[in-house]
Amino acid sequence: MLPIRALACLAWFAPIAAAQVPAPSNPSAAMLEERHRRDKWAEEWLASGEPAKIAWGAWLARVDRQSDRVPQLVELVNRYEPPIQPIVQTSEQDRHDAMLTVLDALIQLHGEPPVESVARLYPEFAAQSVILLVRSRDSAPPLFDIFGKAKSNGAWLAAGNMLVKQRYPGFAAMVLDRFTEHVLVSVVDKGFGYGEGGGVSGCGIHWRGPKSGWPPVGLYLLLQHPGLIPDPLEATLLADGETPVYYARAEPGSYDNPSDEPPPCNDGDRDRFRAQYLGATLGGLSSSSLGAYPQVSLEWIGEDDYRQRVADMVEQKTSRFIHAANDLVQSGWLTADEAAALHLHLELRIADRRSAPAAALPVLILPHVQFTETFSRPRL
Repeated sequence: MLPIRALACLAWFAPIAAAQVPAPSNPSAAMLEERHRRDKWAEEWLASGEPAKIAWGAWLARVDRQSDRVPQLVELVNRYEPPIQPIVQTSEQDRHDAMLTVLDALIQLHGEPPVESVARLYPEFAAQSVILLVRSRDSAPPLFDIFGKAKSNGAWLAAGNMLVKQRYPGFAAMVLDRFTEHVLVSVVDKGFGYGEGGGVSGCGIHWRGPKSGWPPVGLYLLLQHPGLIPDPLEATLLADGETPVYYARAEPGSYDNPSDEPPPCNDGDRDRFRAQYLGATLGGLSSSSLGAYPQVSLEWIGEDDYRQRVADMVEQKTSRFIHAANDLVQSGWLTADEAAALHLHLELRIADRRSAPAAALPVLILPHVQFTETFSRPRL
């Protein structure tokens, strides 16, 4: 056995010896050998069936731009079975996290898994699924399904922007069926008007801690305004339209994948977006235009006049809705049966803006009209 002093000397000289290992004399050959070694590692790890190794294999395929690994990555997507129940076991969580790295690699390498396989992943990997579907051919049916159930506006708009371009059957009917016209009626003194406005706030996103022993993974966020993408992330256009959708990729060091939930910011009003889609399907016909939040000022003359003018306004809006549906039938966006099943969802918020009212405004009751003090949230 070496004495302690000798061991200490060896330990002191070890870094020097390591530092003195000469660099390869042929850098090109050495790098080619290293690339071949990493390619083999990725191939073996992706085929290992072990989540952590799969994650490292997908990471290598992504950072080394190993396009030859795309078929393996696609096969992993095809074989993945989403959990039936919420994830509670470590093994299930590891399978989920490994799929995060696989989807990240496929997005970055522009792979195209079958749309059926990608669609199954939406509940668990919403943003990644939408990105891959938007890029794929023949993905309209799963995008229509997402358009009917998405909770986040980013995913909903991305699907809608693709469907409206394709004039997908059933799209206009779903938009009209779930559209609500929210009318602010301001009752004012003669000669006065009134209006209200709103704005858009910024977004923030928070991540959990890193996953020890696993590679960095890219997580994705869908938003419809580049200015809402948190710094220092970059916005990439995903689905163009009147309200385009962008995605941002972040490597926070964690595997805290955002779910299909509205982000922690004001990401827009779905009925305003529906009005945009209706404008696109109607071709800008002013006679058939529908607004999500129109504002109306009624000058107070008397109770009978007030009741009649509100009733006339409701009748006009109902007639405009019917006219819009008929236009969509004529242009091929709606079938006659779809149009017959539709009716206008209308809610009125009455605001008394009179300076010195002698009495409160009379209570109004009209069929198929909801009177409210606060506008309801748009339906999904």
